[in-house]
Amino acid sequence: MEVEAEVLSAYIQDQSQFVLVDARTVEEFEAGHIDGASNLPLGDFDEMSEHLTLKRDEVVLVYCKSGTRAKKLANKLSAADYKRVRVIPSHQLKFIDGEVIFASLE
Repeated sequence: MEVEAEVLSAYIQDQSQFVLVDARTVEEFEAGHIDGASNLPLGDFDEMSEHLTLKRDEVVLVYCKSGTRAKKLANKLSAADYKRVRVIPSHQLKFIDGEVIFASLE
């Protein structure tokens, strides 16, 4: 379910191909997140799931700091019939002074 480095590289070059979702809390998201990401905290999924604007067939890339919440959220999205959900592995991200950036994909 993890996104491959090549697919992540494509995202970085053309963000219109994917929807980026941050699974962290609202407070963590507000402290810093990847540009263009939407916040869907894992803990809020059940109450927010009926109001999601995601299309069930679009590619959804989910991330968090360690990967644990992202994997759990990705499983919930998949169970809710979202077909193309992938997790960005934590080693492909850097969390520096409240900022979240993509790590080198080389």
